[in-house]
Amino acid sequence: MRLDDQFFYGCEIRDSIVEYGGGFTDFGPTNKVIDSMILPYGGGPESTRENLMRVLNGFQWRLTPPDAPLVPPTVGPRHPH
Repeated sequence: MRLDDQFFYGCEIRDSIVEYGGGFTDFGPTNKVIDSMILPYGGGPESTRENLMRVLNGFQWRLTPPDAPLVPPTVGPRHPH
């Protein structure tokens, strides 16, 4: 998922790896970040250090990738319980 050039209001980012280069975005305090990592990258001409630092410091990002959630297999017939 990439934050640049997008708007986020009341969103929850959970168990994710997010990319952000400091470009134009609206990702403020109405959003929640849970067990997710951010990967800053060299953004385009509209990127600023101020934007990048606001998003990096405004949320509790992980320093390592999150564990993959356990998802039950979906291949095969469903058995009634």
